[in-house]
Amino acid sequence: MELGLQFENILCWEESAAVTATREESMETVIPEYCPAVARIVETTGKLCIREKLVGEERCTVSGSVKVTVLYTSEEAAGLRSLTLNVPFSCPLEDRTLHKCRTLWVTGRLLLAEATVVTSRKLYVKVLPEITVTPYREGTRRLCCDTEEEPSVRRRCTTKSLPILCAVAEKECSVTCQSMPIADHPPEDLLLYNAVPTVHSSQRVGNKLMVKGELWLCTVYRSEDRSLHRWEEALDFSQIVDVAELPEEADYVLTAQMGDSDVRILRSEGSAAFGITGRLCLCISAYCRQNTDCVTDLYSTHCAAALERRNISIPVRVPPRSIHEDAALQLDFDSPPAFVCLTDWDCGSASVSAEEHGHMLRTTVHMHILYLDDTDAPVSTTRSVEVSAATGEVNGFVTVGCGRPTWQCSGSTVRISIPVIFKITSKEEENISVISSVELTEEDRAKSPSLILRRMAEGETLWDIAKQYRTDEDAIRNANHLEEGDAPLGLLLIPKLR
Repeated sequence: MELGLQFENILCWEESAAVTATREESMETVIPEYCPAVARIVETTGKLCIREKLVGEERCTVSGSVKVTVLYTSEEAAGLRSLTLNVPFSCPLEDRTLHKCRTLWVTGRLLLAEATVVTSRKLYVKVLPEITVTPYREGTRRLCCDTEEEPSVRRRCTTKSLPILCAVAEKECSVTCQSMPIADHPPEDLLLYNAVPTVHSSQRVGNKLMVKGELWLCTVYRSEDRSLHRWEEALDFSQIVDVAELPEEADYVLTAQMGDSDVRILRSEGSAAFGITGRLCLCISAYCRQNTDCVTDLYSTHCAAALERRNISIPVRVPPRSIHEDAALQLDFDSPPAFVCLTDWDCGSASVSAEEHGHMLRTTVHMHILYLDDTDAPVSTTRSVEVSAATGEVNGFVTVGCGRPTWQCSGSTVRISIPVIFKITSKEEENISVISSVELTEEDRAKSPSLILRRMAEGETLWDIAKQYRTDEDAIRNANHLEEGDAPLGLLLIPKLR
């Protein structure tokens, strides 16, 4: 007869290898009448905004726009000028497995933002966004946790404590922040801005998650006297996100990126401030420890038990491990610069190489720098800094990102430091041999001896002996006057159960 088994389902998520694709887009645009004509393009930067992803059986298509900002000079007006336009894009990613994934976390970076002058009132703009989709797949593993009531069956159970990724969800919320009033050199015209979100903490209250962090805002603006200025400030934000579908007993790891955003000048008498409104995109990963009692072996004292087993692999996941390094750049000028600022910065993908005592992580940070030369003319330049970090064994995925820059100015020397964060996501598996079915067959035990004397072999346990002779561990202990945990010495008396 078949012995009835009880199973417990373990729900666990897996992060698959990211899928990356690029898509070049270009367009010609006419400069609006309210903007002065272009004489010389100084700098072109862009912000990638992902708005939609469509998943089919053959491909995933990510669409959005690149908000391109062109800084230029004009013979019609003094000072640096700015023109902002949106270049739409649609990037297909050829991967037939993506539609099977529960959550797709989409990120991107801009490999190229370029503008050239066609005429003084027409520009040709080209962008090259790189889109990365990280798929998360939901899976179920079945473990035998018990059997139906059967007096002759003896079970050996092991408590498994498995760290798993128990849920992944993508959330969006809006943030609105305002900087402190700027009394000295209040802005007349906003030329360029960067906004970098950072999540500091999260706390679950009921079905809500309270998220706190800061939005670092850096702006380049022109004042009334046509001089250039840089303003930066860390603006605190607090948001409440609905997480009713996520498990309560879990550790949450949040990854934030900025979606659509808009910065405006808020004017008041004698001063001005900056206000930012944006869409914050959050990837919430929930890590927990799954405890389960797993039946690893069983036998019957009266029947022959034929066990069928199968090996299952459970993805073991813990929060990513982070390694922090700095990308440092020193700029030396002939005299103290009147103005210098980062207009954009980005790091490439991470590379991993084996070393003698572990692994080395590497990436390249690209910095776009705007400054005034000796004639006070705006000039832009691009610098690259190689960053590396030593670590131990790497078994999983490595991603890399940049934080907000810091500045140190000393005379004619400017030092820029950008934090680089390598994140190592483990990809370990725990293989478990599980019982899938048990067939019991009655046998005639009349000819088997009532008592057996034997020694315990090296590495053998009372369970092994009891299973071999279809008796009971407690019966062996009672017959040999052993307490729980005692190590048997000499010959063991093995009684027969009736």
